[in-house]
Amino acid sequence: MEHLRSEGVLAGTVAPRVVRLMTHHDVDDEGIERAAKALSGAP
Repeated sequence: MEHLRSEGVLAGTVAPRVVRLMTHHDVDDEGIERAAKALSGAP
């Protein structure tokens, strides 16, 4: 979670090893790409 936060991606846990992510209508393609990159680089 700290890695995602440091990349500007907010997420929350709902159970052990389960992460919840959602978008907002203001999130553009660049924001989605940033989130995907942060997720792929997460430890």
